[in-house]
Amino acid sequence: MLYGTGTFGSGRDDSSLDRACDGYLAQGGLSAALHSSHLSADGAGDSDYLAACRVRNAESGPQSGSLELKLRWSTSKAPSSTLTWYNEDYDGVREQAAPLGHGWSGVVRYEGGTYQVMVALDCVNQKNKALVAYGDLLGTSNGATLTGLGRVTTETAEKAAEKHGCQMKAGKRLTGLSTARLGTPDTAKPLQQAQGSCVALRRTAAQSDTPEIMEYPADPDAPQTTAIWSRRRRSPATAFTPITAPPPRTS
Repeated sequence: MLYGTGTFGSGRDDSSLDRACDGYLAQGGLSAALHSSHLSADGAGDSDYLAACRVRNAESGPQSGSLELKLRWSTSKAPSSTLTWYNEDYDGVREQAAPLGHGWSGVVRYEGGTYQVMVALDCVNQKNKALVAYGDLLGTSNGATLTGLGRVTTETAEKAAEKHGCQMKAGKRLTGLSTARLGTPDTAKPLQQAQGSCVALRRTAAQSDTPEIMEYPADPDAPQTTAIWSRRRRSPATAFTPITAPPPRTS
């Protein structure tokens, strides 16, 4: 797998953007992700990855922001446990995972004030090998910036995979990603009405203490999604992250 993450610098320096992430950086969503056309890029200073880079905008104060990308193959040992798609200690990514959608095998997650897009591109011509990309957005987040992050991450992964001869199935161009997260009590509904990420839990509805649930849309391409439920109204909620597709292998 190949992982990707990106960060932005000050002013638009086209030459630095062209060289970023060893030339793999896809620039189509950069301006949207960092709400600026004044961008520059540099290396992430980490030789443990296939490629890594940062892109920053030239703004200051609340409008400042950066994007970080890291790319690696699934057959390479993850240099950091926080950048491991799946590992022996935890079968999936931590925190809420929403489907990336649009035919991509990936998720959107939020942790510690940072949104992250993760995508895995399986190489059909190379057994048990995939390109995995992580993109982290540091700064103001909304639907437009998150969609920009998603485009940069997925399109960079696709570009790198093609240059390395990894024949994979790419999704469609990302549009309309949302920063909405599960957890608002008034969005709960009876488990019997589950149609998305909580469908696998519907068999528990036969119990007398039927829970309410909050769920993400169903997505056959998502490697995992989060389902949240509680047994009684206003009781503490419990989060589950059902694995909805075979996890990519990481050494």
